[in-house]
Amino acid sequence: MKNYNHTRYKKCKRCGKVINNESTWCIKCWYKHITAKIYRCKDCKKILYHKSTRCQKCYHKWASKIGLRKGKKNGMFKDGKCIVFPKCVDCGEELKNYNSKRCRKHSISLMNKNRWKNPVFKNKMKKLLSKKAKKRCSIPENNSNWKGGKTAKLRPRHTTRYKIWRKSVFVRDSFTCQRCNKRGGRLEAHHIKSWKKYPKFRFFISNGLTLCFKCHHKKGYKLL
Repeated sequence: MKNYNHTRYKKCKRCGKVINNESTWCIKCWYKHITAKIYRCKDCKKILYHKSTRCQKCYHKWASKIGLRKGKKNGMFKDGKCIVFPKCVDCGEELKNYNSKRCRKHSISLMNKNRWKNPVFKNKMKKLLSKKAKKRCSIPENNSNWKGGKTAKLRPRHTTRYKIWRKSVFVRDSFTCQRCNKRGGRLEAHHIKSWKKYPKFRFFISNGLTLCFKCHHKKGYKLL
């Protein structure tokens, strides 16, 4: 009887175990064959994990001595010039990598912008920032913007005295603009004698006048 099964079996070179047609060693002998070859650096004799003559540090020293990176011997040499590094898209700073588009500063800022778009990250950060803000407000001297309590002297318009004066001017004029006679809306208290030039008349009710936002900030209009 003829054997119609054409599959031929090989034997391993070392141990003689039966294996497939494609391979020459069995798995155990193949592993021993690989581990037997250890590649070392020529200069420092450091163990390397790939087939090469020198490690990275020794190669750079060797290349600088021979002059591989100068002129035509450089791998990036094209048309009489070495390839110029690209520049940042935002600031125009020269980059150190060919694949990058932005410098480190602008790449981090873009990454943070994309983070804040995520609603889960946004809610977490709001809670953390609110806790930190409460601690700072409890002791104002620990705040980075603290300047020895200058705000009370520089901004008297935030005081309760100014708020009482403003409200009393609105009540006197019955919450109506004295130029366009519009009642309600966005009203502002105008000083007839200016706040800067006449500091004595700042909180006099007779010096106040109610105006809407448009009339108060209209160009080419001079009040009294």
